[in-house]
Amino acid sequence: MTEMRAKAVRRKAFAWTTMAFAAAFYAFGLSVAGGEENDGFAVALTMATVAFFFWTLAWDSTYRYTATHVSTTHFLVTTTVAWRDVALIDSTTGLTLQLRDGTTLGSISYGGSLLGTFTGNITHRRARSILQDAHHAARRQPGSSGPVPRHHDFEWRRGLVTAVVIYSPILAAGL
Repeated sequence: MTEMRAKAVRRKAFAWTTMAFAAAFYAFGLSVAGGEENDGFAVALTMATVAFFFWTLAWDSTYRYTATHVSTTHFLVTTTVAWRDVALIDSTTGLTLQLRDGTTLGSISYGGSLLGTFTGNITHRRARSILQDAHHAARRQPGSSGPVPRHHDFEWRRGLVTAVVIYSPILAAGL
């Protein structure tokens, strides 16, 4: 994804609601870390870890795309494929990219749910539309036959920055 900066597609209500829970856990952890109790530091680190988990689930785990590639991130591991290898963007059982070799690529934050089954995954429609537009706008190059090449990358920079932001105040308060 070197052509341009990747654009992220997020379920805003899901992301912001989950991030609010992360902030609440984090605030609780900070308040406990500042206390005089012996076990407060361990509780604070646990709460910060829960906040970090919510961040990876709601904010970082999403679809990102450029003019030539699309990727999805699961707990800091990003899988990228070329748009030419995407056959269909489907939102019947969660938002998934069906690749030309028959495999699928999905995102945790756009997974299927019982409520989504009954509502027709209406929260996925906007993202599906954005990804379909990007897919259609991508330069069409014929894909080769065989398995779709996937590039897996550990997105350590985003995770490291987030971990520093989350854990530094907790560690400072605990010292």
